[in-house]
Amino acid sequence: MPTSYSNPTFDEEPVGIKNSNGTSPMGSNIFIVKPDDKNTNRTHSEPYRHDPITKKNIGRIILRGIRSLWATRQTEKDLRKNKDLYIKTTIRELILYLVFVTILCIITFGMTSTKTYYFTTVLRTVFTERKVEGIGDQPAFDDIANFDDFWNVMSGPILNGLFDQKWYNGENLTDDQYGYVLFENKILGLPRLRQLRVTNHSCTVHQKFQKSIRECYGTYSTSRENRSSYAPENDAITPNAWHYQTSSQLKGSTTTGLISRYGGGGFVQDLTPNYNDAKDQLDDLNANLWIDRGTRVVFLDFTVYNANINLFCQIKLTIEFPASGGAVPSKSFSTVKLIRYVSSMDYFVLACEILFTIFTVYYTVEEVLEEF
Repeated sequence: MPTSYSNPTFDEEPVGIKNSNGTSPMGSNIFIVKPDDKNTNRTHSEPYRHDPITKKNIGRIILRGIRSLWATRQTEKDLRKNKDLYIKTTIRELILYLVFVTILCIITFGMTSTKTYYFTTVLRTVFTERKVEGIGDQPAFDDIANFDDFWNVMSGPILNGLFDQKWYNGENLTDDQYGYVLFENKILGLPRLRQLRVTNHSCTVHQKFQKSIRECYGTYSTSRENRSSYAPENDAITPNAWHYQTSSQLKGSTTTGLISRYGGGGFVQDLTPNYNDAKDQLDDLNANLWIDRGTRVVFLDFTVYNANINLFCQIKLTIEFPASGGAVPSKSFSTVKLIRYVSSMDYFVLACEILFTIFTVYYTVEEVLEEF
């Protein structure tokens, strides 16, 4: 007698198999088992999405929820089985990346503008391209080639650029209008002249020339730096310019020129914020040979601020006097926006910077999840 069994997952269907003579072999029926579609376990396209929340699986559900925030084509291995979900994830990744790139562009270009270029160009023109007034071919800052050119430019174009005296119609300035470059750029602090010197006999003269050449001023180095005072007698106009001050006293730092690298100390003269007084100071330094053969570099440093466009410009005019003789001028104009958040556009950029930080953290976590 045939034996059968029952399984809730399968349906049993007896099939009779007979020989050519019409009898079943072994006198029994063979059962073909079919799977029951109603009870077949199916793989859900989003596994564990509908798990009931219990104390045992609450941690796993929370972790899966957090992980879903970073779901990508790399982290979700089953996405390819569900084309709709795969396309949605791809589009979501693309949109997020486009938002990230847009924010990055806003941050990059939001704090820069053509104002910076024009501001720097105007100041460069005022201080380095104006020529000394006079008959014939007079030098500008870029044309300085010797001591005479240096003093003529300092007392002429530089001083005129620093301290406007009158309006274009000849009307005098009021007290609160002094201290501006081009009437718009406030000078912060005082313009500072700083000189570095080397000692005599800082180089070696061949013995055949030692009788005729008694002085030798070598190239600049900190070991050859001359820190000795050389003040003239009864100088009441520029008493501090003839005494060396260290970099710690001046709160200075090293500076790289075209010829050498220079320390942060030196002989310093701050120009008073008045044209006539500053002119007297420069004339006094000139008359008493403040710069001479031992001078290797002179810096003029000052900073201006334009409140109209909220920009600072740090200006450094450098004149190096090499051991070969002559002068080598160079300049540096550093325009920056130190007060970053003033206008509504500035605060919009600030919001984008915060979003950029969030995106950076987001993509960092995403890369970690893709690796592990």
